[in-house]
Amino acid sequence: MTKPRRVAAPLPEADISLRRRVLLLGWIAVAALLLGKSVVLQVVQGEEWRAEAERQHRMQDEVAAPRGSILDRDGVPLALSHETFRVSVAPHELSDRTQGADLLIRALGVSEAEARRITESTRRWVPLPGRYPPAARDALSAARGIYVERELRRFYPQEGLVRGVLGAVIDEAGAGGIEQAFESHLRGVPGMEILGRDSEGRPIPGETWVVDLPRSGGDVVLTLDADLQEIALEALEDAVETTGARGGDVLVIDPATGEVLAMVSLLNGESTHLGGVNAPYEPGSTLKPFTVAALLQAGKATMTDTVDTGEGQWTTHGRTITDVTVAGEITLSHALRVSSNVGIAMVAARLTPAEQFEALRDFGFGLATGIQLPGESGGILRRPQRWTAQSAASLAIGYEISVTPLQMAMAYGALANGGVLMEPRLIRELRDAEGHVVERWEPRAVRRVITPEVAAEISRALVEAVEEGTGTRARLASFQVAGKSGTSRATAAGGGYE
Repeated sequence: MTKPRRVAAPLPEADISLRRRVLLLGWIAVAALLLGKSVVLQVVQGEEWRAEAERQHRMQDEVAAPRGSILDRDGVPLALSHETFRVSVAPHELSDRTQGADLLIRALGVSEAEARRITESTRRWVPLPGRYPPAARDALSAARGIYVERELRRFYPQEGLVRGVLGAVIDEAGAGGIEQAFESHLRGVPGMEILGRDSEGRPIPGETWVVDLPRSGGDVVLTLDADLQEIALEALEDAVETTGARGGDVLVIDPATGEVLAMVSLLNGESTHLGGVNAPYEPGSTLKPFTVAALLQAGKATMTDTVDTGEGQWTTHGRTITDVTVAGEITLSHALRVSSNVGIAMVAARLTPAEQFEALRDFGFGLATGIQLPGESGGILRRPQRWTAQSAASLAIGYEISVTPLQMAMAYGALANGGVLMEPRLIRELRDAEGHVVERWEPRAVRRVITPEVAAEISRALVEAVEEGTGTRARLASFQVAGKSGTSRATAAGGGYE
């Protein structure tokens, strides 16, 4: 027996009509909302969204400016910037890997096996070793899947010859030496470029627009002579090897102008530091000519004054000063020629502490010279208020004072040029990117230290020191050489001297 079905009663016509109206109103509300949103996006916020879309498909990037060159006094390049390119391949982006390999072979000269290995790689990104010339950019710039990145590299043609003076470029900024001291002039002004990129943010080959060209840096012309620099380096290397020293310094100065013609420092076989300006030392006997000059300038002695050095020992304020050889009674000129510690110290006692201090300060000791290099040391020259009873005698023979090789070279330059302390000059001129001179340095006298007559007397004694005194190893057959030997005792780790 079948169960009777229930049949639903039809809805009234009024309910159907209400439902239709509600549904219609809903659709109208949604449409109005969408239309309103569209108006807001396209009209009210249209410019903003268009800019955002443009930003997502365009990428700004800085274009590095070529760094200026550093040249020697004759225009010999010491530091240059070369434009090179790095090449990388995204193998999965290559439309035809065989053609991509052929292009690498033709444009870069890589071997066929290497080109196949790169283009058939399963890696997403394969950088090629080495750097390539600008011609590589022109050949590869339109190839999809092959990326060429510009790079400016610093190149030093005279590698190892002047690196201590020049410094280096690290992370596109000068570090040490001329590179650091003249960073703002050498670095130039970067430009700007726009790169097109796809939906995944990758650069699109061939879609690059330079909107602001970079401006190259200017050049720096030094007073150094590359030939003299090479001679000085070879001489220093030979001397270090012969003596077994850890290092040494050579400076060649023009005493008339203060120009630095050569500056070489070695330490543990490396020539990348600036010991000539930032490594002070106790000068020992090489300071004695300035003690004698102070005596002559102050009128406290003459070169013919005699001093009795006895048996080569003199005790003052509890300290005994000794000579290497017994000289007996000698003139001040002879004491300087044979480097008598006793003779020089005894005569120097005629100077007041103020006179002795001021004479050494006038020769430039205890003060930075102002050379255009970072990290220069001023050495140590204590004021008389901090001296002990033994200080005057110690200073007379080159102790209780530290000087840099550059300070010593400039002071000897004052003896050689008639008594004028010159400012050391390492920079001749600055040039802009077009080669026009924008700044030039002229010789500058710091002060007159001694009279020409005193300078001439000291010079004659120093010639005698080389001809028949303690500096005979520096004697030359064709020229007169004025010089002074010097030996100082090494400081011990725990204080005092070895």
